[in-house]
Amino acid sequence: MKWATLETLLHNLRAEEVDRLLTSLNIRTQVVQRKAKIQRLKQHLLKREVLRSQWKALPPEAQALWGLLHAMGGWSTVTRLEQMLLLLGIAPLEDGSVQVNGQPVRTLIDMLFQHGLVFPYSPPYFVNVYSAEGNMWLIPQEFQKVLGKAGAQALSAWLDRAVEHDRAEPGDAPGFHRDLLLFWGTTWRYPLPLLKSELLSARALRRLEGTLRFQDKMYVEFLRFILEQLFLVYEVDNTLYAEITDEGQAPPFWSLPLAKRASQIRRNLKELADLWGERRALFLKGTLFDHEIRNLFGKTLDAFANQILSQPERVWTLGHGWLWVLQSMSALFDYEEYHFLDGIALGTGEMEIATVFMLITILYWLGVVDLVYQGENLVGFRASAWASCVWKGRRCQEPQGGQIVVQPSFQVLAMGPVPLNQLAILELVADRVKVEPQVVEYMLTRKTFLQAVQKGVDGEYILKEIQRLSAQKIPQNVQRSLEEWLGELERVQMYMSGTLLYVPDPEVRHELAGLLKNRRKLELEDGHFFISKAAQGPVLDALADRGYGHKEVPSAKAELPDSITVEEGARFRVKQVPPGVYVTGVLRRIAEQEDERTWVVRPEKVRATAQVMPIRQLVKVLEEMAGGRLPQDLKKQLYMWGAHLGRVKMSRIVLLRFPSQESLNLFLKLQKPRRLVQPLAPEQGLAMAREKDVERVLEQLRALGADVEVEG
Repeated sequence: MKWATLETLLHNLRAEEVDRLLTSLNIRTQVVQRKAKIQRLKQHLLKREVLRSQWKALPPEAQALWGLLHAMGGWSTVTRLEQMLLLLGIAPLEDGSVQVNGQPVRTLIDMLFQHGLVFPYSPPYFVNVYSAEGNMWLIPQEFQKVLGKAGAQALSAWLDRAVEHDRAEPGDAPGFHRDLLLFWGTTWRYPLPLLKSELLSARALRRLEGTLRFQDKMYVEFLRFILEQLFLVYEVDNTLYAEITDEGQAPPFWSLPLAKRASQIRRNLKELADLWGERRALFLKGTLFDHEIRNLFGKTLDAFANQILSQPERVWTLGHGWLWVLQSMSALFDYEEYHFLDGIALGTGEMEIATVFMLITILYWLGVVDLVYQGENLVGFRASAWASCVWKGRRCQEPQGGQIVVQPSFQVLAMGPVPLNQLAILELVADRVKVEPQVVEYMLTRKTFLQAVQKGVDGEYILKEIQRLSAQKIPQNVQRSLEEWLGELERVQMYMSGTLLYVPDPEVRHELAGLLKNRRKLELEDGHFFISKAAQGPVLDALADRGYGHKEVPSAKAELPDSITVEEGARFRVKQVPPGVYVTGVLRRIAEQEDERTWVVRPEKVRATAQVMPIRQLVKVLEEMAGGRLPQDLKKQLYMWGAHLGRVKMSRIVLLRFPSQESLNLFLKLQKPRRLVQPLAPEQGLAMAREKDVERVLEQLRALGADVEVEG
């Protein structure tokens, strides 16, 4: 129970309602006799000074009363309170079919969930209460203290009758209310039982449709977790990183040049495809999750797989899956060991069903399990033949994988099990719509395609991969749209790194244009071609095969070293006329040209350059151009001109001298004038205040009875 919320509850109750409540409920005489004490406590609570010790000082009956009020969300209508107290087991009901305000009993069950009177299984915060029917109900310890042992037993008996009353619905197997271990939650509205006959009812499957939406959110996180391990990408503080080498921390993924990002992703995918079978074998042996990931979910999944593979012929129910999850969590968090009956039927909430479905789905897509159906109902799962073979250490034939189908509606269906490296490609270029145990549905859109390219994936690579992965020929409308989207990207291209080719001979230029037909290129005037750095080697090799040689021209950047001299008055003098492209570019950033050789540094240009380039880096470039260190005076000027101090505000202040540091500390503690008074040197009783705040500070001091003396 959250004690702080008691204040809000009492604030919403009027005194006469409390009187009517105490009188009408006719709880023990001593509670009524102590009404005055409760009223005084109420006034005290309304002053926002709730203390748990004072709460415990109340008589037990008053604690129970306020606890019930709090649990029911602040309901103050006497009639409803009387009925709720009855239903909560203080006065047992004889008939389970009772209605309240014309609503059936199951609505009251909903209210129990919503107000946290019964919770999912999570030791050691809950108390097991066994009813006469043999069902186990998990009730929060705080609420059990309010009800007492007899009240908790009465509540469990009432829940038994409520479930009995709710059981008879078409589509349910007979007797599904028997031998259930029900886990009640706050995030769902009705119990979703797994039958002892080891199949899901039609009604339960309909309810499960809502679960899949919740499961999809969990699946997103877990799929991302898997991709971070197998796709060689990881995230820290919302920044995606790619592991380039094993030495030290890798650079931020988004700081890599565009071409390098694309090649990095392609290389990772290729390595992943090569290692796929080996990685799955490592997973089954427990190596991957035990020694590489060391993650709670990974260990749970590993234990889950180990249990399944230990009995390869057995068909397991979803209920067994949830029991394993509980056992794994119990072991990981050092809870006391819990034993569960083998074969027991389990009723869970959406959270529990979603967790088990997610684990089974991941294992299915890894090829570890096969799903077992009875008609359209999922009745369980068993170890796959391939997984059993690997588990026994034999040489196994790789199982036949699933397929990816692209629909004319731009819907992409991954019908599993499809290797995760192929799912990773779909994750990059399409929106995930729905996740089911055997099918993952994606939607390919212009937005997702463009976003993937902006993240560094080559557009042509996406087109080829979708064509390669598709089990059937891509519909023509999808093919045309992808080519159009790719064409949109080709209109404007930014080359992060590349090579400039100069081909003066028209004949050679014509052949070169044919070689570059399917490559990224930019044809300039006068026989100049700008090609991506990745295409440099193949193009030069092709030209050499045709008998055309080439000559490498030094980069303009090679002109930077020892290209200027430093003169007095913040001037630079170039050694070569006209200066090279890089030399001119650097000087234009910070200086104006005075004559053919002389450039004068301007403070406003240095300040503008400092917004995009650190001054330290600028000084380093200038020292490289000067062939030595810059004069100290010039370096100081550059740092001063490049510093961005922002707006500086000035105000007049007044010095406050207190008799001692203790008196200053007492004043700060009593009035908390942190924005008005700031202490100065410690242990000297000195503080300062702005001139405009002095009058307010003096008023506070006089209000405390201080004798204020103003000097000067």
